[in-house]
Amino acid sequence: MTLRYMQLMTVTVGIGALIACSGDDPTTTKTDNTDNTDNTDSTDNTDDDPPVDTVDTSDVGGGFFDATDLYMAAYFTYDAVNQVPVTGNTDYGPIDPGYEITMALASWNQDPANTADYCFVVLPLLSATPRPEAFQDARLWYGIDYNPADGAFTNCGEVGYEMDPKIWGPNVGDLWLYYADNYFISVGEMTQAVNDAIAASDPTLIPLAVGGQIGVAGFLSSDIPGIVDDVYGFVNPIDPAFNIDFANNVLAVDVNQGTNIAPGFYNMNSLVYWSLSL
Repeated sequence: MTLRYMQLMTVTVGIGALIACSGDDPTTTKTDNTDNTDNTDSTDNTDDDPPVDTVDTSDVGGGFFDATDLYMAAYFTYDAVNQVPVTGNTDYGPIDPGYEITMALASWNQDPANTADYCFVVLPLLSATPRPEAFQDARLWYGIDYNPADGAFTNCGEVGYEMDPKIWGPNVGDLWLYYADNYFISVGEMTQAVNDAIAASDPTLIPLAVGGQIGVAGFLSSDIPGIVDDVYGFVNPIDPAFNIDFANNVLAVDVNQGTNIAPGFYNMNSLVYWSLSL
């Protein structure tokens, strides 16, 4: 199995634009949206092997949910008074802050309604802690680290999403939790690559978009081991009761408030995703 590190062709607004990852062979090829490739080796950032067979893919298939595309995203409602992520309220129910890994079939078109083609792993961020590195980088304004004590929940491996244990192990969530210390989300200025991608997709989104960083599992290739710099996000306003207004956006220039960021619902996505070949 091989992994490719790819840039999304389009940028979308909304919580449905989720980005994830998967794979088992750490050799990856990084590609951009022109399909010009250069081979770059990726190495695991841990000294121990993950608790799953990540080599034997000789017997893939047999009715399994063979996820090939992996996307990473994080979302949280931000309480600017206490400077912590909190649960946001919507007409459809509460949204707890989370780091979400979407594992999708190649046929998925990033449509949240197409539920047969993707499953997810969610790492709760309700007890996330401030990320010191985010306050030491001039490009970043705010960041939080996932708390491994919060565990994870997933529908990957459940009925309809049965996954090959030879690749993912007996519990898909355990593979991702092996890299629990890697996960974080930061908000800040966009990289040039993100700015260019949004400009090419829909330049009217530029005033609304923020950038940041996201931490990823160690077996995924990235320009910085375990970190993706090319992150984009959009911020919806909230009221004092943390009700989210999805009909409007906070302007990017109003998000950075010096020692704080604006209150709002932050929907952050990696511009790149990982595609595996079984």
